[in-house]
Amino acid sequence: MIAYIQGTYGAIEKTIDYLVETTTVDSIRVPFDPIVDDDDTLVEAFQSVLQENHGRIRVAIFDTVMSMPGLRIPFERLTKICRDFGVLSAIDGAHGIGLIDLNMERLGADFFTTNCHKWLFVPHTCAVFYVALKNQHLMRSSIPTSHGFQPLPEILEKKQYISPYELPASKNPFVFQFSYTGTIDNGPPLCIPAALRFRQEICGGEEAIRVYCQMLAREGEKLAVDILQSRPLSIPETKRTAFANVRLPLEIASSVDEENGHSVPLSDVGKVIDFILERLAKDYSTFVNIAFISGSLWARLSAQVYLELKDFEYGAQALKELCDKVANKEYLEL
Repeated sequence: MIAYIQGTYGAIEKTIDYLVETTTVDSIRVPFDPIVDDDDTLVEAFQSVLQENHGRIRVAIFDTVMSMPGLRIPFERLTKICRDFGVLSAIDGAHGIGLIDLNMERLGADFFTTNCHKWLFVPHTCAVFYVALKNQHLMRSSIPTSHGFQPLPEILEKKQYISPYELPASKNPFVFQFSYTGTIDNGPPLCIPAALRFRQEICGGEEAIRVYCQMLAREGEKLAVDILQSRPLSIPETKRTAFANVRLPLEIASSVDEENGHSVPLSDVGKVIDFILERLAKDYSTFVNIAFISGSLWARLSAQVYLELKDFEYGAQALKELCDKVANKEYLEL
């Protein structure tokens, strides 16, 4: 059984659903409402699910930082709970390296992935895949399988097998199988050293980047709230990163009885999101992530070292103008 947290990235949840559909594995979702639940509530729910399904759950998947809304998950505490229950921890750290402080030795995760092209200033697509040494034997193949795969001895005994990429005696088999996978672009990984130098020499180092981005996100959130005449996502400082989360000033009617002249029917939420994202790109040459969470539409704005407060002002003003158009039903003209 696979355990995962409500609100996990959509593609991850669909991958879990695919495994449930095509294999004998089952899944269970840990309830979590990011709008109202605090860290302790999530940790207690997570531990409760693992306790109630002790011996059945083999792996748990959770984020370092949730994508929507953008907030830090207590992944260190969840990882420890996994160890306590003998459950493998598979951490989705897509928003990880370059955004938050990470110490893999101290964390003690079983599996960890993180994207270098999100916050580390490395071109698309580039990621780190960490597997604890004790678990590397479980990774029988890269995806896709390629020349680095090492067949079992009983298979090799049945045929003559000549590979142009033989495993060197000094090479870790787990690392070797990822050394060459068909049409992989080696360009982005080769940019990592330059990105690290840029961050250190030009930007002032990792801590300076984090401090600036978190400060800008906090100030940008306040400004966006003023412009939109709305409210932020009320979270403690421990959950904050370089994201600002602001509720859009749009009323969502969950039933016909709740509809009025300016409200958005629940059935139109998808159209509204598409309208706002398309118009942001075409009319304002910008992007702000939008999601429907707990009955409301929320915007996630990202801070970065090359942004200033005026950029948040521009983005918030664009959202305000588009929200006015949504209230006037202009999204129906798409």
